[in-house]
Amino acid sequence: MEGEKSSIQKLQDFAKSTGRDIKSSEDAYSSNAMQPIVYHKRLVYIKNHPNSNTFFTCFSDPKNVSGIAHCSGVFFSLPVSKSTKISIRKKFITDKLNFFSNNENNKTGSQNFDSKVVFEKYQLTGADRIFTNTRVQEIIKNALEFDLRLRVGINGVDVSFVPELKEESHFGIYTTQDWFEEPEKIEILFKFVEKIRTYVIRENEPNLIL
Repeated sequence: MEGEKSSIQKLQDFAKSTGRDIKSSEDAYSSNAMQPIVYHKRLVYIKNHPNSNTFFTCFSDPKNVSGIAHCSGVFFSLPVSKSTKISIRKKFITDKLNFFSNNENNKTGSQNFDSKVVFEKYQLTGADRIFTNTRVQEIIKNALEFDLRLRVGINGVDVSFVPELKEESHFGIYTTQDWFEEPEKIEILFKFVEKIRTYVIRENEPNLIL
């Protein structure tokens, strides 16, 4: 009886069925008598289409020094300072009851947006107009409603294993929990991020780096 496919195999099937290119790797960490469990580092990235610089990426690394062992989402490179660190999530009832939250200081000036999100990280260098764009705000709100695990941000996780994103700042919509494997959800993430990309990356737009 054929066993259940692994996450990487499912994503390989997705890439093949949609005509996309996929790169993946899986490496085992060394084990010994003191630590007999064999841990694996798994990496996957799928380019949306040949002319796109948008990637669906996944990694699983239980020994990641950043403390983030898993990540799955869609990213694109962004011409802002690498010191920019933004992380946004949906605002829940418990946040509204926390009157002493430091996150309340991080506002875009839009009540309609600020009342729906929490800025977990807010180190802004030249990217403020991205998050004050009302069209981008609507897409972010829709994404955070689509899956409550999602985060939206800039330079929130390490995706340097994607050559086109290495040494670059990046914008992403992602989760640091399970991998996305369902084709329809991956396509929705691509759509969210591609829409945002059209608003923040313009061919004739001045460089955003300050």
